[in-house]
Amino acid sequence: MDYTIGNRSVFRVLMDQLADDEVARQRICARIAVVGSSIAQAEAALAIARVEERALLRHLEAKDRQLAQQRRVLSPVSSLPDEALGIIFRFAQQRGDDDCSDSDADEHGFSDDIAKDHATVAYALRAAITVSLVSKRWRAAALEHPRIWSFLKFDFRKLSYFNSEGVEPFQVRQQRSMDMLDGMSLHLARSKCVPLEISLHHGSLGNDEPRARLFSMISACASR
Repeated sequence: MDYTIGNRSVFRVLMDQLADDEVARQRICARIAVVGSSIAQAEAALAIARVEERALLRHLEAKDRQLAQQRRVLSPVSSLPDEALGIIFRFAQQRGDDDCSDSDADEHGFSDDIAKDHATVAYALRAAITVSLVSKRWRAAALEHPRIWSFLKFDFRKLSYFNSEGVEPFQVRQQRSMDMLDGMSLHLARSKCVPLEISLHHGSLGNDEPRARLFSMISACASR
């Protein structure tokens, strides 16, 4: 009799515990639903915020372009005529003694004066290319001033027979020679009929074709 009563007591305790666990589970499920709803709302809000962010970034980029255009218009340089810009560009091509490099004199045995002449031409050529890449307006102004493009450097010493992987194929050196000549031909066209200052390091041109083309180009403008 006592044993039966004990079993009933244990059973009742287990039933009560089961009921409590069922209630606890329902509370957990309810809380998960609430949290899930909050996450869904947060994700929706995040998606909306990201769309707004992208729109604001596009608006910011447009505003930056507008401000840049306004700054260019209001800049003192923008008010200068192209003729004045050309004079400034020519001044930028001049180099002082401090800019001169002794690399030609040291590496190739040139005198200081010849090395400085070569370096001066190279400096002026780089300056012309640099100013033409600043803006559309500067490029147009640079192209309207042929004197800026009158400095030409033919330097084929850099067309080495060797590269990082060993001997460079003949076709590669040949193409590099022709590419360099194409660039110099473009500068010659831009210089129109003004006097030229040419720095020539013929080096090794690979074969007769680039060599013949080079001296043909020079001969054609010998009078300048």
